[in-house]
Amino acid sequence: MEQSPDESVDALRQAVLRSWRDSPTRFTEDTHAEHDLRVGAYRDRVFVELAQNAADAAALAGAPGRLRVRVVDGELRVANTGAPLDRRGIAALASLRASGKPSGHQADGDAAPGATVGRFGVGFAAVLAVTSEPRIVSRTGGVAFSEARTRQEWDADEVPVLRLPWALPADEPPVPDGFDTEVRLPVRAGAQAAQEYVAAVEREAADVLVMLPWLVEIDVEGRLWRRHDDGAEVVLTDPDGGRTRWLTQRGQGCTWAVPIGEDGRPRPLGEDVLHTPTPTDERLSLPARLLTTAVPMEPSRRRVLASADSPDVVRALRAAAEAYPGLVRALPAEHRLAL
Repeated sequence: MEQSPDESVDALRQAVLRSWRDSPTRFTEDTHAEHDLRVGAYRDRVFVELAQNAADAAALAGAPGRLRVRVVDGELRVANTGAPLDRRGIAALASLRASGKPSGHQADGDAAPGATVGRFGVGFAAVLAVTSEPRIVSRTGGVAFSEARTRQEWDADEVPVLRLPWALPADEPPVPDGFDTEVRLPVRAGAQAAQEYVAAVEREAADVLVMLPWLVEIDVEGRLWRRHDDGAEVVLTDPDGGRTRWLTQRGQGCTWAVPIGEDGRPRPLGEDVLHTPTPTDERLSLPARLLTTAVPMEPSRRRVLASADSPDVVRALRAAAEAYPGLVRALPAEHRLAL
């Protein structure tokens, strides 16, 4: 007989507890791994990681995605359209190590940035900067995590929050109309901190839409940022009606982009980093943005995983180098030297 969603969550939790009892070292490893993710790799990436999850959900559903951010009763709530949370996703959330998407999955067969990054993998640990009691509510069910409840099960000075999954409360409100999944984060520092997170989302919204082509709209407390693709150009509209245009050039597993004015004049980037598609710590020397899913990265997605002479790195950077002249040629001749 197939397990119900709640039974599946309970079984996952009991399996983790058994592994801790059988090997106390495993508990220590899990605690240290989550701590490193919380204070290191994902310390300042809450919205970017949730937006990446939303883009992956849209890619899996094969339809452009929408993201909505609200503060409700002291909770930061981020809702998205797209493929809902399933059992594989719940298992990935509780693993600290795995992704909910099969390796190599491509949403459109074209290695588009944002189409090949796993959904609900280790990046979800970014929410621990906001809360120790996250919940995910989906139209197919959901899951909760809780530091307090984990401490009731396991007596320790520090416990990993995202290892023991729990069923949602019986009175959990459903997903908002028009959306498929909502991440709900009770902000530990209170309402003022929640508004500060909202302000940070507003600052990041435009860049996120450039990075993640499967997202076409971000709604932050009723203020809308939208993305529209017009041939090789990406046109962003902000809540006040302002427009920003990016000229793009696709390559094998990568996209180059540079902002341009209404007259087609490029606005070269003074400093930027490699995007995979979320921003890394790897600086670029060219005055345009490089988005790629082909460069092998560390689990934190901040640094290139392999050495500079690794065949995979060389292959990915060669593809990017071959695509870059196409971006230059797409500009009017009098502006090409800007790149």
